[in-house]
Amino acid sequence: MEIDLGYTPQPKQQELHASPGNEILFGGAAGPGKSHALRFEALIWAMRVPGIQVYLFRRTFPELQKNHILPSRSMYPDGLGEYKNGDRRWEFSNGSMIHFCHCQYDSDVFNYQGAEIDLLVIDELTTFTEFQYDYLRSRVRSTRDIPSQYKHKIPGIICASNPGGMGHQFAKKRWVDFIGGAGLKRAPRPEGGMLRHYIPALLSDNPILNERDPGYIDRLDALPEPFRTAYKEGDWDIFMGQAFNFNRHQHVIKPMPVPEYAPLYMTFDWGYGAPFAILWHWIDSDNRIHVFAEDYGWNGTPNQGLRLTDSQIAERINHREEQLGIKGVASSAWRGRTPLIRNRITRAAVKAPARQRSSPSTASTLHRVIHPEF
Repeated sequence: MEIDLGYTPQPKQQELHASPGNEILFGGAAGPGKSHALRFEALIWAMRVPGIQVYLFRRTFPELQKNHILPSRSMYPDGLGEYKNGDRRWEFSNGSMIHFCHCQYDSDVFNYQGAEIDLLVIDELTTFTEFQYDYLRSRVRSTRDIPSQYKHKIPGIICASNPGGMGHQFAKKRWVDFIGGAGLKRAPRPEGGMLRHYIPALLSDNPILNERDPGYIDRLDALPEPFRTAYKEGDWDIFMGQAFNFNRHQHVIKPMPVPEYAPLYMTFDWGYGAPFAILWHWIDSDNRIHVFAEDYGWNGTPNQGLRLTDSQIAERINHREEQLGIKGVASSAWRGRTPLIRNRITRAAVKAPARQRSSPSTASTLHRVIHPEF
């Protein structure tokens, strides 16, 4: 039986509601109606599957109250159920419930240790830590007799978020980078094995907001970078707190051969418990720096290194340069390293120049190189 929820989704919101995925990120710019869509997605499933338990999260209670509890009490149709203020949940006549939850601190996730979450809904995912997300995902399980046409969706997870925040990197890695843009892709079993779906959305996908508040886009334009690009364009290569204002549109070009005339350099950021990073560059006749190869020493888990010895790192450098046909590139890679590390790598036959004094202006120089005003 179809129930009139008084809700007409816009095309991007409908894409969310029709998604075959069961680990979804509805993400990108500010203003496409993400929170509104999540609130009704929770209600749609509560009506569709009797007895289902939906948990809708925001990071803090004031955000939860303002963005979901109060709007749901004014928007959900009368007669479907009753809101229990003391329990912060909707109880519906078919036995389904929507629980309004928050996790201000990492330890708050343990409040849900015994929960059986049929559908986990998280608004503004990047305000959550990776640990919080992974723990809450472990509570997503169902012993209910889910109708066969819905078993690919329940149990499931639906998230929405702008770029930025403490969870930016893990959200970008798991959806945007893993899928390679909009679309679906099955996650590996060690990462949950669910069918991920990334649905990017822009302010232009919300004609109702554009019609009722045409000046909103101007207020987004007035934001300083990187907030403007993150919130207006939904650009996941921009995030708050990064050292440099990297922008894929300004700083990435199509691959091209390294010219014969170009001077080559290698830079090295040493790491053991944390990842090391090695970059190879060439400089064109206009003094623009092109990065053409890299070796990032991580074990597949963010901020965890390979724990290689200096000699093992040197062997990797040698092997990579042999592949690139640039064996023995002179570099300033050893600047700031201890003599012991530099000597170990030198003994492994990587060409290392004499140690140079580290310049305090390195970061400001790089800012001038990559900033679009220069």
